[in-house]
Amino acid sequence: MNRLAKLTLVLGAAALMYLPTQIQAIEPAFDRHSFHHDHVRQGLRITQVSFRSPAALARLECGDVIVAVDGRQMCKPEDLHQALHATGYRGVLTVRDARTGRFREVRVYPAHGHIGVNVVSTSF
Repeated sequence: MNRLAKLTLVLGAAALMYLPTQIQAIEPAFDRHSFHHDHVRQGLRITQVSFRSPAALARLECGDVIVAVDGRQMCKPEDLHQALHATGYRGVLTVRDARTGRFREVRVYPAHGHIGVNVVSTSF
C-alpha cells in the first residue's frame, strides 16, 4: 500500500482534497538553493516536534538537524526565527536527517510564525 493510501485510511476521504497540494509544497527541487553542506558541522537539533505542526507535515523528527534556511546557516535557536521572518515565512530548510545522516531540503509554511519545533544548538 502506498503512502497516500495509508494517509487516506488514517485521515479519511476529506483529506484527499488538501493532501496533494501539501505534499507538493513540502518537497521542493534540490537545485533551487545553492547551500553547500560539505563543511557544515553545526546546526539546530530538533528536540520536539508538535503534533500536526508544519514541521510534522514536512516529516521532520526529533534528532534531525536544521543546518540552513534558504542557504543561511543556523547556529543559534534565534537564527531560525530570524531567517524564517526574512524569507516571509516561506523558507526552504536544509536538514541533516538523523536516521540516514544525509542532507535534504524541506519547504515548510509556518503557522503564526512558528514551524512547531523546539531546537538546541549542536555540533556534529
